[in-house]
Amino acid sequence: MKGYVDISYGPWRVPVWASVGQYAGSLLLAVAAWRSGVFGTARALMLLLAGGTWVGVLKAASIPDVLVTVLLCVALIPLGTRVLRERPPAPTGRSKVLSW
Repeated sequence: MKGYVDISYGPWRVPVWASVGQYAGSLLLAVAAWRSGVFGTARALMLLLAGGTWVGVLKAASIPDVLVTVLLCVALIPLGTRVLRERPPAPTGRSKVLSW
């Protein structure tokens, strides 16, 4: 296990340092969604909690991680259905030709 870090990240550990952006980005996204009125306070907090969940291939999942993911779904499903309902109908691919 001692050699794993050197093999996986190398001496600069760029992925580890870059992952810090996940927390800043989720905070920014939650605040922007709340301030714009897209999310209320509860849904913005759900989004913020999900942004604090560790991500990656080698991370172990636990029950709290699953619950946070469910909360993210609860926060995003109403937004997705609203977006889908308000979109214009998709074109059928047939163009109408006017004949005189």
